[in-house]
Amino acid sequence: MPTTTSTTAPPLLDPSSVLVEVLNGSGGPGVASEAARALHEAGFLVNGTGNAASFQHVESVAEYSPGSELAAATVAAYLTGGTQLLPVAGLAPDEVDLVLGSQYHGLSG
Repeated sequence: MPTTTSTTAPPLLDPSSVLVEVLNGSGGPGVASEAARALHEAGFLVNGTGNAASFQHVESVAEYSPGSELAAATVAAYLTGGTQLLPVAGLAPDEVDLVLGSQYHGLSG
């Protein structure tokens, strides 16, 4: 008799344990501020907002310190439009720099 193996995603972190800085990577006016407000209302600790180095981002990018992928995955789970997870040296554990791309259209749910 065949067996079925199901894999489940690891549980996400509580948003209140994740520090997020939201950066506008699409150039849309007010995108970072609006996303920061929504993430704060969802329980995330928002560290600030700003502009990314480039406004050419299509997909959003959640940059995280190596070893803190779960923090980035927690942020990504709340977003629409797809999010790339990218390890970046120099960020504090459980801190995420979120660069919003043009595919971002608010939080999911």
